[in-house]
Amino acid sequence: MKKENINAIIIVGVIILIISAVFLLNRKADVKKYVPDPSIENVIFVNEKKVYPEELNISFGESVTWFNNRSDGRTGLARIKGAKGFELDSQDLLPGQMYTYQFNKTGEYEWVDVIRFFPGKIIVR
Repeated sequence: MKKENINAIIIVGVIILIISAVFLLNRKADVKKYVPDPSIENVIFVNEKKVYPEELNISFGESVTWFNNRSDGRTGLARIKGAKGFELDSQDLLPGQMYTYQFNKTGEYEWVDVIRFFPGKIIVR
């Protein structure tokens, strides 16, 4: 085979690999929006654009549930960690998963979604 033909085959192969990689990296998974059980109180929704509500007021002894409602299609992960001395770590939450924490001490608790760096605050009275 001529050298020109081999070079052309290599170039075509590289182009096909690049197009395939771009397609796979930009592909979004078919992930639906999830809805938590309506009986759960004090839910914080975490999605690809924000957390809602960013600040939540609760009473002593109540629990808060962080609910991963992401559908961004890449990893879709959320991970909630405490900030400023607040010991909290939800570990990785897949879309539709949730993490619940009971607050047994009054005060202000700051937290952050460490995947997208969205902050929030829980105020316990």
